[in-house]
Amino acid sequence: MLFRSITRASNNLYSTWYYMREALNAKDAGGILQKSLGSYGVSIDNIRCDLYEFRKLHNTLSKHCVHVPLYENIARLCSGLYLNGLYYSWAADEQRYFEIEQEKLMVKLASLYRESGEAEKALELLNKAIFNCPFSDEVYKEIITLHISSGNTIAALHHYKKYEESLLSEFGTEPSEQIHSLVEDFL
Repeated sequence: MLFRSITRASNNLYSTWYYMREALNAKDAGGILQKSLGSYGVSIDNIRCDLYEFRKLHNTLSKHCVHVPLYENIARLCSGLYLNGLYYSWAADEQRYFEIEQEKLMVKLASLYRESGEAEKALELLNKAIFNCPFSDEVYKEIITLHISSGNTIAALHHYKKYEESLLSEFGTEPSEQIHSLVEDFL
C-alpha cells in the first residue's frame, strides 16, 4: 500500500515538473526550475516577486526614516490588495500582516508629502488607502489633518462625517476621540 502511494506521488511530481518546465520554457524562464541527482528545487534568484522586494525594502526602513524615494518604491510594490483581495485560509496571517504594513506605509508617506507641501500627492495616496482600509483611524486622521492644514475644513468635515457614518452602519461605533478632537472646533 505505501509503495503504491509513493509511486503515485512520484508520478504526480514528474508530471507536474514536466508541465511546469514546459510552461516556463515557453516564457524563457526555464532556469527557475532546477534538478540535480534526484532532487528538485526552485531558484528564487531568477524570480521577481513583489512581496520579496517589499519585505527586503521594508526591512531597511527605520522608525525615523524620512527618505521619501524609499517609501515611494515600497508603496509602488504594494499598490494593490494582497492576493488581489481574495481570501485563502493558508495565507490569512500573511495577508493581515501585509495590510497592516501597507496602511502604515501609506499613512507615513502621505504625512511626508503633507510636511513637504505636496498635498495633492498626499491626498491621492490617502484616497487609495481609504479604499484599502475603509475603517482605519490612522488613514482618516491623516486625511482630516491634511485638509485642515491646507485650510479646507469643509473637506475635513466631509471625510469625518463619511467615516462616522461608515463606523455607525458597520459597527455601531463612532470615530475615536482623537479623530473627533481634530474637527470638534468646526462642528
